[in-house]
Amino acid sequence: EQALTKAWQMNSNQAETAYLMMRVELGQGQGRARMETWFKRAMSLAPNYYDAAHLMSFYLEPRWYGSDSQALEFGRSCVASTNWGGQVPLVLVQLRHSLANYHQTTNAAYWHRPQVWRDVKSSYEKFFALNPDAAGWRHDYAKDAYDCGQPAVFLQQTKLFAFGTNYVFFGGKENFEEMLKKAAQQ
Repeated sequence: EQALTKAWQMNSNQAETAYLMMRVELGQGQGRARMETWFKRAMSLAPNYYDAAHLMSFYLEPRWYGSDSQALEFGRSCVASTNWGGQVPLVLVQLRHSLANYHQTTNAAYWHRPQVWRDVKSSYEKFFALNPDAAGWRHDYAKDAYDCGQPAVFLQQTKLFAFGTNYVFFGGKENFEEMLKKAAQQ
């Protein structure tokens, strides 16, 4: 903390210093106001700073200093923001995965909840609106759509794999083909 405070005093134009202070706050737990101060500093210097936004989301999870609702509110703000770009809109979908793991609700009942799908969809749609050439994330969107019970979106995304299908990502070629078959039947 002392070294980072001195670094910030010497040069307050380094977003990474603010991010590192966020990590210190995660460990120290001195309060949300302190975390938000460093987060705002990081994002004002680097508006597409995914790591800072992701860490803020993590800080707000119930495993640390917040709650599901606080973390989700923040995650949704990452999608709604007109100032942040890059991968920042993906914070919401990553948060959904983190909360599912934390609450040990990685089953279909969780992923089929309408609000979960709305969050997943809005996260990816905003991300792709800002990053139309980010084809590598299409696999993630397809898998999440499948898990959320959205076969049409799954099939649509599989057609957008620019570099072929990464079968390992889907549990192997046979598993992927089974997913395609099930989605087509639905």
